[in-house]
Amino acid sequence: MVLRPIFIVVGLAALSGCGGSSGGGTPVAPAPEAPPVFAADRFATVSAQSRALILKYNNAAPTPALPTTGSATYRGTVGFHRTGYVEAGTRPEQIGDITLNTDFAAQTFNGAVRGVVTTSDNPLTGQMDIVNGAMVGGLLVAPVQSTLGLAPGSAPQSGSMVGVMYGPNAEAVSGTINAPVGSGPSNGFFIAER
Repeated sequence: MVLRPIFIVVGLAALSGCGGSSGGGTPVAPAPEAPPVFAADRFATVSAQSRALILKYNNAAPTPALPTTGSATYRGTVGFHRTGYVEAGTRPEQIGDITLNTDFAAQTFNGAVRGVVTTSDNPLTGQMDIVNGAMVGGLLVAPVQSTLGLAPGSAPQSGSMVGVMYGPNAEAVSGTINAPVGSGPSNGFFIAER
């Protein structure tokens, strides 16, 4: 075991180079959150995906009884508009991706909205988290915490979402999000599939 003392001496020498400070120095501010880089036509691409999902499930009936076992991940799109949910689905001012993770056995879900851009393909800072969601009477209901469009490090703003599952085996979910985007209120419409 001749090597053990050598590792201890080398380790102590390396630690001595740290200056021995334990919080007495000036803290280094975290680097600002850089907005993600997206394709120049992201708004048009996600809008087309949204329209395709809306057309695909336009005539689907609500799921008669939600599953009670297993889990599923739903991926789709979400659009936001200042004035209404219909506008958010048909003429959004901002659009992005939504992911919902469901646990049918526990009748719970969570999710996130990411990659939101404006009509001119400018990315919004922040994110929207869907937390502590519950499946109640065939509806998906959850609180939402949003920092979309806010300066990095801003406190989240509260909102809510409600959704309904469609298809005989809960193949899709769509609904509305009422949460601030930036400094003002916004209405959101989302649609996602397994």
